[in-house]
Amino acid sequence: MPEWLSKGIQLIKRNKDKKQDRAFNELSQLLTLYDLYCEYENHFKEKLSWYCNKFNCSLDSFVSYINEHKEEYEQFKKGIHSRDYQMIRTNKKIHFWMNSGTIKISTINSFKGWESELLFLILEKKYDTSTTFNMSFDELLYTGITRCRSNLIIINFGNEEYDSKIRPIIDSIK
Repeated sequence: MPEWLSKGIQLIKRNKDKKQDRAFNELSQLLTLYDLYCEYENHFKEKLSWYCNKFNCSLDSFVSYINEHKEEYEQFKKGIHSRDYQMIRTNKKIHFWMNSGTIKISTINSFKGWESELLFLILEKKYDTSTTFNMSFDELLYTGITRCRSNLIIINFGNEEYDSKIRPIIDSIK
């Protein structure tokens, strides 16, 4: 086990536990809250402090621990995230069944053969009209629209061309 992880487990006084599951769970909660605290200090300082006290350390001692092992922690996060992304990419369709109460998030290309009662279609800005990308974009848009059985929600992030084409249709339905 890496030294920085052992010291974190010692900090929360879980180094005498027979099983390390609880130590890893508690430390991962603190590390997750710490990342949120770094981004939104005003919103998460009290929450992080509360969890530090719950897990037998102070906010100051936990922040000191992180500062002491900042480089190792950042390397750990990079490694975990890249492994997670690879696992998600590799196993993207495993354990998904339509109509099971779960949500399927996918690109239009990977939605081939599927249909949905409710579909969110996200449109981005269109590029220069002369590109072959935009020709395939038109086809993908058509494919996306035809995958929906009854409720289509279009979220448009500044694609003015499609807005001008779709707006009259939407207005006629309202």
